[in-house]
Amino acid sequence: MHLRTNLVISVVFAGLLAFVYFHEIKGGEKRELEAERARQLVDFSDHEARRLTIDGGDTTLVIERADDVWYIREPLQTGADAEAVDRFLRSLKEAEIEGDAVQDSTSITQDSSILAVYGLDEPRLQVHLELAESAEQILDTLRFGADTPTERFTYVQRSGANPEIRTVRAWRYDNLAKGLFDLRDRKVLHFDKSEIVGMRLAFREGDLDRLIVAERREERWALTSPLAVAGDDAAFDEILTRLGNAQIVSFEYEEPTTADLKVAGLSDGDETVHLTLLVDADRAEKHLRLGKRYEQGDHLAIDTSRDPIFVIDSTVVIQLKKKLDDLRDRKPFDIAPESVLGIDLTVANQTLFRAMKDSSGSGWHLTSNPDREAKTWRLNDLLTSVADLRVESFVADAPDVLSLDVVSFGFDQPALRLALHLGVGETIFVEVAEHEGTVYARRADVPSIYAVAETALTDLAPTLDDVAMAPQQATADQDAATEVTLAPGNSGS
Repeated sequence: MHLRTNLVISVVFAGLLAFVYFHEIKGGEKRELEAERARQLVDFSDHEARRLTIDGGDTTLVIERADDVWYIREPLQTGADAEAVDRFLRSLKEAEIEGDAVQDSTSITQDSSILAVYGLDEPRLQVHLELAESAEQILDTLRFGADTPTERFTYVQRSGANPEIRTVRAWRYDNLAKGLFDLRDRKVLHFDKSEIVGMRLAFREGDLDRLIVAERREERWALTSPLAVAGDDAAFDEILTRLGNAQIVSFEYEEPTTADLKVAGLSDGDETVHLTLLVDADRAEKHLRLGKRYEQGDHLAIDTSRDPIFVIDSTVVIQLKKKLDDLRDRKPFDIAPESVLGIDLTVANQTLFRAMKDSSGSGWHLTSNPDREAKTWRLNDLLTSVADLRVESFVADAPDVLSLDVVSFGFDQPALRLALHLGVGETIFVEVAEHEGTVYARRADVPSIYAVAETALTDLAPTLDDVAMAPQQATADQDAATEVTLAPGNSGS
């Protein structure tokens, strides 16, 4: 009897739990979701959005998605800013109706003059979103009228069978009041930074035309003209980063004529800067040309793959008006310290020491002074100082090493000379000289001379005592026999 009673109680309790879970918990969640959707101004899925019409009164903007790419179709044919369009759709989807209806549908149907009271007879903004054919619903056009007296809310009305007047927060309206400039593609130049393999930078310097050519080789930049020297990777990266993120300030001529190009300083040969990017293995070209100064350092410019003449701001212009020295590697002695197997240091034509890596590859021993233990940390520090030595100015360049004027800078008698042995037959020679109060440095295999900091004279010339432990002191052998000499007749007693 008790067993049957307990069983009945268990079944009833389980049923109550199921009711609470499905009706109160899950049902509550469903009801809350339905209530939230009911507050939405418009309900749709992002992937369903196909065509967007925005009527701001003066201009009607039509944006259409094709193959997952947004394009502007009216008032002109151009690309759309995908991120800006996505933000617009998100603002539209997140807009919520506030409170009860200000005017119900019946009142409006009976007296259409009511619309004028709320600024909806001539709405400030109308938005219509068309969904894909697979969508199950058709969305009404949204009409936005005046703000409420407190200016905290904006009156809004749907077209269709239920034209009641409701309110949304005024900032929601502000997020939707977008025009052509807000939603069109405003990138200065389209490219993927990782795919750029070369760059040509042509500019006018006084009456002279200059051309800088560079290539990216295995993630490192190298200048090829007017000098074949290492490039500054950070400088090239900054140019590409700034240019890739740059936004057009304004559009001046949508479909420029030959006369417009002339006025803008963008006719062939008139441009102040002409940047060419080489893309990927096929080296396809992208061109950006800068014309006349617009205002406050901004310039008129054109991407030759598109029609409009536009304005770019001064920060981008600064990046493009680079000189050769701005793009050269300022660490020309940039070696990997761990790759150096041997060091020879000569100061004032005298060899101070020679050192070689030990068999472990991490320590050092002094081949010139085998009786002294090397200070491994100090020799590694010397290599780091070489690698970090920065150029303060580029003072001399030549077509080749032999034609470089070394005498005028004191390299006929250098203050110090470092031979860095990297392997069999591979050695880098670094020389530092002082002439008329300026310190210069050069690599013996590079036809250039650089002015460097005065500290290079000491940082790159440690003494033997700097790189070697103190010599070990000889100690008496405690086990050695001691010779004692006794005087004749001395018995010791």
